[in-house]
Amino acid sequence: MLSIVLGNLFNLIGSAFNAYSSTRGSRKAILLVQEAAMACYVASGLFLQGYSGVVQNVVGMVRNVIAVYLPNDKFFGWVLVILGIVFGVYFNNLGFIGLFPVVCSVPFAIFAIRKDANALLLKIALTISNFGFLVYAFVTYNFVGMITNSFAIAVALISIYKDQLAKK
Repeated sequence: MLSIVLGNLFNLIGSAFNAYSSTRGSRKAILLVQEAAMACYVASGLFLQGYSGVVQNVVGMVRNVIAVYLPNDKFFGWVLVILGIVFGVYFNNLGFIGLFPVVCSVPFAIFAIRKDANALLLKIALTISNFGFLVYAFVTYNFVGMITNSFAIAVALISIYKDQLAKK
């Protein structure tokens, strides 16, 4: 029971960072705030035994650091996208549903390593990723994750809408 409580607590903190990242106006800011979110999600996944999610977040953290500080290194970025998929499948301990974080993280991973990807593309990809983790949270009994991923999706959609209004 303690592991479920701790897993949900870390998920709550990570989700606050996740929602906050979708309000940032630059690619670099989104990726850096995502580092804090993913660190919390790693802890949450370890407590809740969702290992494919843990792997996705660890690989994602490395990928984001590379994308921010070595933006011209596309080779290593693509290696990390592929490793995220391979490790996510390998460490999947939840069957078909364990593939949701893997599949839904791919668009964000691709846009994260693309130097030409703008904040809008990252926000859209983040919304897709959050949907996958919402489903995953349901299966791993991450009750806070269900609520907070729904909240993060709503915040991202509002941010995308506001960005589009500002362009008009």
